[in-house]
Amino acid sequence: MNKNDIQWKPVIIGIIVALAFFIVSSMVSGLNTILVVFLLAGIIVGFMTSTNYMKGVLNGTLMGVIGGILTIILLSVYLTMQGAGAYLSIYINTFLIYLVIQIILAAIGGAIGSAIKAESLIKRPEEDLE
Repeated sequence: MNKNDIQWKPVIIGIIVALAFFIVSSMVSGLNTILVVFLLAGIIVGFMTSTNYMKGVLNGTLMGVIGGILTIILLSVYLTMQGAGAYLSIYINTFLIYLVIQIILAAIGGAIGSAIKAESLIKRPEEDLE
């Protein structure tokens, strides 16, 4: 692993996208779309990083770890504000499962984003529009 493999700007943008969608979807509308959000944020990070799949997976995984921890903290605060603070110890297993799934989906999204970028950079012959 090289120092240049991790690109912090796309990772931070992916974290912001994931947190923004989490706040809007879960806290405002009541729908939990966090798994789809991490896949989408992973695709964004993978597309922004490189055409190399491993760099996309690495940056997507890093975004998934940091974003997953932050969403679990936000979810814990949200549940405490709703009065379920006494039951947080019961939710620990669910939070850990969420974290693992979020990391996996962000890594898959990073690979997909890198593949999309690699396919979009391929030179194709122009077709006649007659």
